[in-house]
Amino acid sequence: MPARMSETTHAQRGTTGAPPRTTRPPAGKGEPRVVREAQRARLLAATLQCVAELGYPKLSVADVVTRAGVSRETFYRIFTDREAAFLEVLDQTAARVGVAATEASAGEQRWERRVRAGLEAMLEELEREPALARVCVESQRGGPRVLRRRTELLDELARAIDAGRAGARSSGPPPLTAHSLAAGAVSVVYERLLTPASGPLSELVGPLMSIIVFPYRGSAAAAAELQRPARRRGRRSTQEPHPSNALEGAESRLTYLMMRALSFVAEHPGASNRAVADGVGIADPGQTSKLLARLASLNLIENTAAGRGKGFANSWRIAPGGDRVRRALKL
Repeated sequence: MPARMSETTHAQRGTTGAPPRTTRPPAGKGEPRVVREAQRARLLAATLQCVAELGYPKLSVADVVTRAGVSRETFYRIFTDREAAFLEVLDQTAARVGVAATEASAGEQRWERRVRAGLEAMLEELEREPALARVCVESQRGGPRVLRRRTELLDELARAIDAGRAGARSSGPPPLTAHSLAAGAVSVVYERLLTPASGPLSELVGPLMSIIVFPYRGSAAAAAELQRPARRRGRRSTQEPHPSNALEGAESRLTYLMMRALSFVAEHPGASNRAVADGVGIADPGQTSKLLARLASLNLIENTAAGRGKGFANSWRIAPGGDRVRRALKL
């Protein structure tokens, strides 16, 4: 269950001399950036879906490119191999679950309350997005780079747990305790993910908190955590994914919407902002305006109503550059 209970960077890490987890070779000459970003988003979404259905050992580049609708050449321009693609999916999963934990624990002053809020949010996120939960499970079955990244994520979780040392009895438990607790908690969650019929993840909050709290706060605090009911937050995440891709962050989500808007304008020449919003599924007029303005700035669409003055609705049509992008992406 890779997760971050505190704000972390998205910088890629690696052991000195080890091959990078993901490389981004330069794309073909003249290839628009929006095409590269859309292809990358499609490949990551396809990798996620393939891992969720097949598991990591059976993951193949052939399955990913078939599902993404791109060529093997495109895949290898973006990723060095299937492990590099899975590592990026794993990083995005960790970031997503970590953001959920950070948002939930913000404002909690006591260590045990912060840990509990973060744990509840992480488990809720994995229940809400089963594909992300499968990525967590499959991280145990990866190659050396995947396992190294998994170790780094466990270290982050251990640091969040070891923060309890500040209020521990006497000198507190040895530092290795936090690593043991992190690994043990992850193992319990993995077992539950592998056997979903055994019950929801939320049932694990009390028992896990009791185990985590005991070395730092003692038996009375551990018993209290065991009895405390888990709360379903029912929150609406600020990082709500598009249904097509549970891993999409802000940039990837925008790219996906750009492609949908581009396709809609091509099929409905003369469409207004409102028509595009309804066709693409955007509720916020401001977001629609920014999306269309970005497409126009890239010379992918043009507003035939420009210059008519106030009172005239925008009238969008696809530009020659946008038509080339559509053909390249088979939209």
